[in-house]
Order: sequence, then C-alpha cells, then structure tokens
Amino acid sequence: MLDYEIVLANEWLTASIDPLGAVVTRLVHKPTGLHWLFEAPSRAAREQSPFIYGLVPLFPPGRIRGGRFALGGWEYQWPVNDPSGHANLHGVGFNRVWEVDGRHAEGVRLRLDQDRCPEFGAPFSLVLEYRLSDRALVMEAELVNTGAAAPIPAALGYHINVDLTACDYRCQWPPRIPWEVDGHLIPTGRRGPMRGRDTVAAREVVEDQPYRLVAGRFEPVALTAVDQGVRVVLDASSEFGQLVIYRPSRDARFLSVEPYTWVPNAPNLTLPPAETGLVALAPGAAQRWRATVTFIDDAQGEREEG
Repeated sequence: MLDYEIVLANEWLTASIDPLGAVVTRLVHKPTGLHWLFEAPSRAAREQSPFIYGLVPLFPPGRIRGGRFALGGWEYQWPVNDPSGHANLHGVGFNRVWEVDGRHAEGVRLRLDQDRCPEFGAPFSLVLEYRLSDRALVMEAELVNTGAAAPIPAALGYHINVDLTACDYRCQWPPRIPWEVDGHLIPTGRRGPMRGRDTVAAREVVEDQPYRLVAGRFEPVALTAVDQGVRVVLDASSEFGQLVIYRPSRDARFLSVEPYTWVPNAPNLTLPPAETGLVALAPGAAQRWRATVTFIDDAQGEREEG
C-alpha cells in the first residue's frame, strides 16, 4: 500500500483510491486474482498521462471546443489542455487532490469544490463516494450548485481503463449511434447510422468514438474475461446516455470504456438537451448520479440470462 492511497476491501474485492484526481488506481477480484484496471507503474506516470490508468472520474467529461462556452448568461473558459491545442479535455479536477470527507473499511467519500478548483469558474461542490458492496464497486456522486448567480453545467463521466495484458475480454456493447467528430475529435452535432447490439474481442477494438445510446439512457456493458470465468458488468443511472469507446491502436495494452452524462462539447451544440445530455443546474439545486462495476461468475451470468 502506498502512503497516499486509500484501500477498501471486502470478501470479494480490493480497491485502491488516490485522492489525486479521486482515481481508483487498482481493482482486484480476489477469487481469481484478476487485476481488472490498467495500473500505472508509478504516480508520476499517471500524472504525465492522467486518463489512461485506472478509473478516472471526469468533471465534466470529453472535449469542449476552445474550453469556452456560455450557460445561463455565464461565460466559462476552461484550460485548453488537449494535445491538439483546440479544446479543454475532461474538465477540471483530474489533477487536483480531493478532500477526504469520510471513510470506513469498505468506503470513502471525496469532495471537490471551487476552492480546490477555481478554474471551473463558478461555485460548486462535488462529492464522490466509492463503496464496495458484495461483488460490486459502487460510485455515487452528488453535485450542488453552491452559488446564487447562475446555473452551472452538471455533467459527469468515468474513464474506465481495462487491462488487456493478462487476458482478453468479450465486449458486449449496447445499441448506439456514433457522433460525427471533426479533425480534433470534437463532435459536430451530426450523427452516423445506428450500430446494433454486438459482441467483439477487446483486442480487436481500435477506435476513439463517442456514441449516443439508442435507449436514451445507459444500458449495461458486459466484459467477459476470456479463460477467467468472470463477467464484469458496468451499469449506471439513466442520466448516462452517452458512451465513448477508446483504444488508440491494436497493440494498446488497455481498453477505455467511458460512460458520460453528456456528449463532448454539449454546451456548444445547437441540439435539444434531451439529445446532448446538457443539464443546467440551478443555484442551490443538486444532481445525483450512480454507477456500478459488478463481478459475476460467468456460469451464473449465463444462467441468469437464460
């Protein structure tokens, strides 16, 4: 255990959390010894590449063109940190130490607010709780607009990086519609033809693609560990209506599965909020989200499906 990490454990799972970025750096399935997340060799490596290791909360997720948008008469300008030089990538907070607001053997609560993250540009408080519950890692978040002047953007995502070095996975994707992106990988607002429910090998995936889920809400994504007899199911509350799938090349040692509540660049798209996921959170109001990562014995999972 590293001195800055918080370790959660129960009979089935062990999770390690770093308050820097509120990142789950390690998630281990005890019965099989499966290290499910792609783990950084060091904290320095993760600081250099903050989004490809572990499970990273994104507030808000995706690219915002120029880091600039307006909402409710309030102008936002976030740091342009995308390597292309054309966008803010994954909002704010990923490079800040979150306050530990409470903890116990199987859970920890972390807090981020404007004092720790002034570049957000408006008052807010975001509390994220990680908790082990039987065979699942539960993630519950609450965002509060603590200001009195204007609404704030309420959006959350997770950059979940699955380790492919130990085994391959069969990925079961829900029906989805790809968003067209420009040369800087920023959605234009146009969409392509629907892709139906399908199953592919993780090591065959090469893409960096945002999707709108056909159901208009999140549908579970199942990753079955080949030769391990374990199925890992990612589920989330209905607000997560978008999904990004990312793997930069065929030899990449990880696959990123990224549930989002809004499409990247949502505030700058001239589309209905029901399609983009844009939520303007009024002063004093709160928004809550929930997501889970559940480990299931594959034979049990097949019986349940049958």
